Amino acid sequence: MPSRTFKFRLQSVLEYKEKQEKEEQRELAKKQGILAKEEQKLQFLVDLKQMRQKEMAVKSSEGKLNVVELKMYQDHQKRLTSEISDQQIQVQQAQSDVELQREKLLKAVQERKTYEQLKEKHYQVYLAEAEAEERKLLDDIATTKFSREGEKFF
Repeated sequence: MPSRTFKFRLQSVLEYKEKQEKEEQRELAKKQGILAKEEQKLQFLVDLKQMRQKEMAVKSSEGKLNVVELKMYQDHQKRLTSEISDQQIQVQQAQSDVELQREKLLKAVQERKTYEQLKEKHYQVYLAEAEAEERKLLDDIATTKFSREGEKFF
């Protein structure tokens, strides 16, 4: 049995890296949520614009569209086009934020894994030393026993 227990000197650093990774995961989930909302807003605007275009086409084909209504539809379409353009920028920014956060998370995962690998290497060294210590102890016991039994024959 080993005379000491395994203790990783950098355990507190490893725990910090694990905490940091979890925080980066939470931040990624938050940014993905923001992206999803921005994409929903964009889809809503696109759908609204298409719906208004269909309304205008139906009224126009039925001859129920007067000049004032046509102007209102056109102004509304211009405004929706502008809002869609602005929202596309918001979606692109949110996508960029998600990608940057993914990179941060990847870096945090790599750092944690590095410390885990180091811990595993240290543990393997500890096991090898403990095994050598145990073999030495058993050799000493066997040598002592052999010496004592040898004294009985003389």
